[in-house]
Amino acid sequence: MRRWLTMMLAVVMAAGLATAVYAGECNDCPDAPAVYPSNDTVEYTFNADARDFAVAIKAKTEGTYISVEVADCCVAGDVWRAIIWKGKNLATTSSQDADGIPLPPDTWSTPATVEKGRAFIFITAANNLPGGISAGMYVKITSDGILTTKIKSIVGGTAPY
Repeated sequence: MRRWLTMMLAVVMAAGLATAVYAGECNDCPDAPAVYPSNDTVEYTFNADARDFAVAIKAKTEGTYISVEVADCCVAGDVWRAIIWKGKNLATTSSQDADGIPLPPDTWSTPATVEKGRAFIFITAANNLPGGISAGMYVKITSDGILTTKIKSIVGGTAPY
């Protein structure tokens, strides 16, 4: 848990930096497509290519909520976590069942939801990914209104472009 919170702090800090980043990472990800507007759902696919992987996404809606779900791709056993944060409101989800067992690939987690407005979404690998081996995951962001998203930072992986 402590490692996971440390990764989230690193992503928050990376999102605010204006320094150059190198292959497999981005800061304010200028080449990442901003999804604007989407009717109600945005899906991303990410590849983690390092043991420490994290993504920060900015989301905005005029609907009544913003929700996030994660799913493992391809090889069973990787666990992904997401935090959706708006002001003092925080919700989490992971690609595990109630007993801590990883969900099968392509199975969406329970949604984590906050009220309408702007929110930040932070995604990370919850278990240690094997170094040098790529791991894939999906992120689904939903709302009941027009939804705008933008990838703000990626550490240890590649954006969906």
